[in-house]
Amino acid sequence: MKNIKLQGAKNIRDFGGLVNREGRRIKEKRFLRSSALDGLTKKDRQILTEEYRLGEIIDLRTGEEVKGRPDVKIEGVTNYHLSLLNIRLPGISHEKDDEETYKLIPDMRDLYRKIVGDSFAIAQLKEVFSHILNAPEEQSILWHCTEGKDRCGMTSALFLYLLDVDMKTIYEDYLFTNQVATKKASRFYWMIRIFKRDRNLAEKARAAFIADQSYLEAALDEITQKFGNLDAYLERQLGITPQMREKFKDEALEP
Repeated sequence: MKNIKLQGAKNIRDFGGLVNREGRRIKEKRFLRSSALDGLTKKDRQILTEEYRLGEIIDLRTGEEVKGRPDVKIEGVTNYHLSLLNIRLPGISHEKDDEETYKLIPDMRDLYRKIVGDSFAIAQLKEVFSHILNAPEEQSILWHCTEGKDRCGMTSALFLYLLDVDMKTIYEDYLFTNQVATKKASRFYWMIRIFKRDRNLAEKARAAFIADQSYLEAALDEITQKFGNLDAYLERQLGITPQMREKFKDEALEP
């Protein structure tokens, strides 16, 4: 896994190099994950298209998020908008990051359960993975949300499991986001503590910006409870058959 250094996107990385249970590595410059791409500079775009051969972008944000902070258009790159949420969901979607929004945030674990268990989200995830599995081998494909943490993080966890990467590595990839997120979470926490003198609200705000292993565990527990296990979820809900999975592994992994 490689962190990609860009000026206009702070949480973007390449899955290349991660090793699965069979000892096979994910090919470099094929699969990327990121935060929002509305701040990309000309140099950033050049790096993505020339060094990473970027061909497709999947935007997992809500329509309101996209309208407020649209991705910078990149010549020659196809964009797909496939929101995993059909409603504004404070704590996951970031249409607004303010005091009133934080007051509405429920337990983050419940929000993660919704990402994988809601019928709308499942239908959208099925479409997302159709693009990932069919992405041209000579190009890279990137998926992102706003912070590159929740919707992007859940999609990435399913992607890695699909390639038979072990859970320890999946959690490590998910938690890597905190190298970027912790500073922002701390800033919001102390702003609210100092100016609003509300510790509970400050904790809610902080929770909305960090990656916590218990969030991802809650989503995986929801899958187990509702659908049996992750393998059944991939096959019966996302339509990825064992044959499709093996074919994709051959395309996405080094020999």
